[in-house]
Amino acid sequence: MNQGFSVSRGTSLRLAPRPWPDTTGKYGRNTPGLCSPQREANEGGRARRLTVLNEASESGRDLSRCEERGSPIVADANSLIDLIKLDTIRPVTKMSDYRLIIVDEVVEEIRRPNQVKILESIINDGSVFRVSLITAEELALFTRLQAILDLGESASLSYASLHGCFFLSDETQRAFMRETVALIGEDRLIRTPCLLARAIKSHRVSPSNLKIHLEMLKRTAATPRDRDDVVHLQRILERAHEMAKGEL
Repeated sequence: MNQGFSVSRGTSLRLAPRPWPDTTGKYGRNTPGLCSPQREANEGGRARRLTVLNEASESGRDLSRCEERGSPIVADANSLIDLIKLDTIRPVTKMSDYRLIIVDEVVEEIRRPNQVKILESIINDGSVFRVSLITAEELALFTRLQAILDLGESASLSYASLHGCFFLSDETQRAFMRETVALIGEDRLIRTPCLLARAIKSHRVSPSNLKIHLEMLKRTAATPRDRDDVVHLQRILERAHEMAKGEL
């Protein structure tokens, strides 16, 4: 059985997602899926249900904290790993206008020991919420998507689609984009640079600290893969800084 924070089986939280802020400029509405505003998640003020599977928590947890937080965002593994590598996962989860959700399949895709340790910590202290696909509708959609996408993407997109959540992912592969647009629309797909830009604008993340951390990663990069990772992370930060300077 997977470990991590959860609440009792069948517990329902009725949560109305808040609209993601409007965007303009280079990475705004004219860039599909990068940081688009939500246009449909609040239709008629309809509440959304989050069902969280019972899997661990010795001390239990006050559900009111979950209800009080903002719009739900389901995180894919690629964005989650980048946030961990940039040492921004904790400050990002402290932003009050959303709450981060991770499905079991994404948790299982995190394998590096240091990343696993960080992920377990933020799940167990309630900074993020771990959920499972348990309903017939969730499992049916998950099964269909597995023929096209990987497990983490399939599970995350299934949950986001059926629970009115945003979806955090930097994947751009054609099949992924086709299914994402069909199921949730580009307006509910969020890219990592957009999320980091909001963290910078809200003073949760310091640009100077990000620069220092990136320099440390450059100095400690020991393999070609490590160096490729640094280049990738630098591009993310450059886009985030540019977006933070403009309107989100």
